Amino acid sequence: MKWRGIDGKWQSSQTFAAKADANAERRRIESDLDAGVSATAADRKLTVGRYVTRDGGWLESRPWRPSTREAFDSH
Repeated sequence: MKWRGIDGKWQSSQTFAAKADANAERRRIESDLDAGVSATAADRKLTVGRYVTRDGGWLESRPWRPSTREAFDSH
């Protein structure tokens, strides 16, 4: 089974012994794509530390006061 992810690149999955299993996986993938959820190979290699500190990542999205950010950074 192959499909295009939200990044436009072809993705692929394993083969299935039963058609029902393949259809269930297809429905899951289509649901994720419709919701805008997709994990690329690069996403799977991303560490928690890199996710937190990357540009536009988790840390930048926190609406903290400067003192709170300084305390977080010191830890």
